Amino acid sequence: MSLQEMLQTLSVQENTLATISVVSDAAYAWGIMGRFTERIHKSIEEDPLTVLKLQCLFLKLRSILDIPLLRISQSNSADLFSVSEYYSSELVAYVRTVLEIIPINIFKILNDIVAKKTHRLHDLPSRIEKASFRDFAQLDERYTLAKATHKLAVFSQGLLAMSKTFIGVIELVCFHSLNGYCIIFPFLFTT
Repeated sequence: MSLQEMLQTLSVQENTLATISVVSDAAYAWGIMGRFTERIHKSIEEDPLTVLKLQCLFLKLRSILDIPLLRISQSNSADLFSVSEYYSSELVAYVRTVLEIIPINIFKILNDIVAKKTHRLHDLPSRIEKASFRDFAQLDERYTLAKATHKLAVFSQGLLAMSKTFIGVIELVCFHSLNGYCIIFPFLFTT
């Protein structure tokens, strides 16, 4: 970034920031976010790196809470916490719906790994002749095994990135156990 670009960024006026805030607001998404769940699932199946981007999506969807809670807060209503809890629980339900595909994909990949290790990879003898070394290397099978293991690592990395996320008044704690399950525990954040 050049010095000129930095100066332009610093001289952004308040009304421009307000316009950017309105344009980037995701409050409109409440009614349509369910339509994209299938696309997100398909994207996760095709490219596990999508999991790394989900936390940004969930944090952006958190802005859905801003408009209704702002109006209730302005009116000094006692229902602020209960409304916040309701909308937060709805978002948590959506997050669970999106993340349910991850354990399914993890177990598919694990099944593929087990099948390849048991049926395709041969045990190595204690002594191998130099001429038959390439046959025992099984490079193609080992390459597909390495790709599958990489997919598992990317899923794990994405889940660890989302290990602790706040959605409204609910804290999401996503544990990735050794069995491959993604368990989301909503904790009510009351302080």
